[in-house]
Amino acid sequence: MKNAVITIYVNKNIKSHPYLELLYGELMSRHSTLTVSHMELGLHGMIKILKTKGKIILHLHWIETFRKQNRLNFIIIIFYLSCILIFLRFIRRVKIITTLHNIVPHEIKYITLEHLLFKLILTLSNSIIVHSKIAKLISTKLYDVAIKKINVIPHGNFIKQYPNKTSMVQARERLGITQNRFVILFFGYIRRYKGLEIILDFLKKFDKLPEIIKKEILFLFAGCFREKEFLHSLLKLRDLKGLPIVIYDKFVDNNYVQYFMNSCNIGLIPYESITTPGSLLLFMSFKKPVIISRHLNILELANEKFCIFLREYSGDELSLAIQKAYFWWKLGRLEEMGNHSYNEALKYDWKIISEEHFKLFTEKS
Repeated sequence: MKNAVITIYVNKNIKSHPYLELLYGELMSRHSTLTVSHMELGLHGMIKILKTKGKIILHLHWIETFRKQNRLNFIIIIFYLSCILIFLRFIRRVKIITTLHNIVPHEIKYITLEHLLFKLILTLSNSIIVHSKIAKLISTKLYDVAIKKINVIPHGNFIKQYPNKTSMVQARERLGITQNRFVILFFGYIRRYKGLEIILDFLKKFDKLPEIIKKEILFLFAGCFREKEFLHSLLKLRDLKGLPIVIYDKFVDNNYVQYFMNSCNIGLIPYESITTPGSLLLFMSFKKPVIISRHLNILELANEKFCIFLREYSGDELSLAIQKAYFWWKLGRLEEMGNHSYNEALKYDWKIISEEHFKLFTEKS
C-alpha cells in the first residue's frame, strides 16, 4: 500500500555519523510514513522487531564493526549473526539491506573469518548498496553474491552538514596560522591505511624541497590519532628538525570543522586504499582541491579539474604533488580548482540519494 508505515531499524546510532544523519534526516523529512530507529542485534532488538507492525527494514552499515578481537568470540558472533539474520529474513520476513561502505575492512586481523563475516551478511541480505560501479564489480567477485542485488547509490555531499560561515582570514586567526602560509590539511581519524607511511617518508626528506616552499608551507593535522606511534614521529620531526607542522589531536566538533577546512589551501588524501569517497566529498563541500591517491573507486567522482593525483604510492611522488600544488597556488589556480570541486559536490544531493534509497526500501524483494 502506498501509505503503509515503514519502520527502518539501523545497527548504528543515527547521530553517530554524518552520513546517517544526512540520509535518514532527508528520508524522514520527505516521507511521513517512514520511521527510523537504532537497534542492537540482541534479545531486546528481536523483541522490538516482533512487536513492530507493518513493513520492517533492517539497514546495516559498517558491518566490519561486528568483528571481535578474539578468534573464538569472532567465530561465535558469526554463528550468532547467521541465526539472527536467517530468522529475520525467512521467518519474520524482514527486508535486510546492507550498505557496504568498505568492500574490505581497513585493518585485517583474521582474514578468513572477516571474509566469512562479510560473505554471510551479504548473502543473507535482500539488497546491497555500494557507492561506485567498480565497488559493485569487486563485491560480486570477492563475495560471490548475485550482481543483480547490488545497487550503486553514490555517497552524498556534506554541504548542509557543517556550518560554513567563516573566511580563510578568520579561520586562520582562530587557529593561530599566519595568513601568508601555504596550508595543507590532513583531516579526520588518523589511521595507518590513510598514507601515514608516505607522509613520514616525505617529511624525513623535507630538507630537499626548494627553499621558497620550505619557508611558506605548513602541514595541519586535525583529528584523533589512532596511531600514537605516528603522532610521536610527527612531534619528533617537528621538535628536532623544526618542521612546519601543526597538530590538533582531538575529535573535531561539527561547529569547528569549518575552521580547519577554510584555513587550508588544499586537502591531503594519500590513502593506501579508498573504498568510499567520504573524505573527498568533505573537502569538495568546502570548495577545496585535494592531493589524492589514484584509486579506481574514486575515479567516478574525482577528476583533474580539482584533484592532483599521486601516480604511485611513495614519499617522492607525494613531494612532487605538493610542489605542483604550491606553484599552482602561486599562480592562483587552486581557487579555480576549488570552485570545480564544489560544483561537482552539488551533484551529490541527498534529496536524490534519499529517493534512491526509498525506492529500494519500498520495492518488492
